[in-house]
Amino acid sequence: MLVAVEAKSGARVSRGDTRGIRAFRENHPEQSHGIGVVVAAVPAPVLLGDDIVALPYDIA
Repeated sequence: MLVAVEAKSGARVSRGDTRGIRAFRENHPEQSHGIGVVVAAVPAPVLLGDDIVALPYDIA
């Protein structure tokens, strides 16, 4: 199973930031896909879709 991960430097994320993950899944339909993860400077986890979540990278 593949887990697509994308990194963003900003503290604001939106569904638009999942374009790369969604495109990867569309281009590789033969693969089994797990949850998608956007790693960003968010203060707490954010659900960006049914199966894509933004997770904070600064957990001081």
